[in-house]
Amino acid sequence: PNILNLFHNVFGNDPEFIEHLLNWIACAFRYRLPNQTALIAQGIPGTGKGMVINEVLRPLFGASNVSIKRMSELSDKFNEYIENTLLCFIDEINIGEDKNHDKIMADLKQQITEPIISVRKMRTAAREATNYANWIFSTNNKQPIKIEEGDRRYNVGAFCEVMLKDRVDTYAFVAQIQKELPDFANYLMTRTADKTLAASVCHNEARQYMIDSSMITADVIAKAINKGDLQKLYEYIDDLDVIVEQQRYSKAEAYGRLIKELILTERNVLTREELAIIFDSTVGKVPR
Repeated sequence: PNILNLFHNVFGNDPEFIEHLLNWIACAFRYRLPNQTALIAQGIPGTGKGMVINEVLRPLFGASNVSIKRMSELSDKFNEYIENTLLCFIDEINIGEDKNHDKIMADLKQQITEPIISVRKMRTAAREATNYANWIFSTNNKQPIKIEEGDRRYNVGAFCEVMLKDRVDTYAFVAQIQKELPDFANYLMTRTADKTLAASVCHNEARQYMIDSSMITADVIAKAINKGDLQKLYEYIDDLDVIVEQQRYSKAEAYGRLIKELILTERNVLTREELAIIFDSTVGKVPR
């Protein structure tokens, strides 16, 4: 129960996601092959993200089979740590702020999903190697990476804002976890381990929030229009009382009036002029 309580504190209390997580771990533990999806644990410092890897997964998989790295090492051209590794844990990830963002994301795409990867040691040429690694990312940020709409790689736990020490005596908690490890290992070996499920992502609110946060405003607005999501469009209505500049006030007023009218009438067709009103107010000047 304590290991499960730890997972709940780190990844959230969504039963569907926790079951997805347990199946993901069971597949990695039993089959020793990439699940083709990764985990993102997010929350304020002290929620137990490090405890998951150091007190649960590293002892289970074996210290020599687990690599713990910093985000800065993802852009390093030498990546031999991946070879023969079963779990790669990347701490404090925040790829969005890295100047090599596109390259890192492209490399991760291969390393998370492909059976054969390119590895390189110092003073040697790159070579191909069998991929055994499964990836877990830890972050204190709500937007550590950019996830595209339609992505099939990243499972995202809920953002935790409760420190573990506020819920339990951490020293006693770790001692209990250590006692539970043999039973947890037996559980992983005997429970259902569905490879197909592990290769899919759990579509939860935390993941959708990260996808939406990755989109530029124009993409968000276009998506809302295509889906008829008036609630999302309503969120962009400005408070007219705080707008000083007259041109901005006129655009915001026209936008608010239009969205409220659409909600009342449930009209599902927009004119070219109405589209211009929406994008002018939410995105900025757009071609007509």
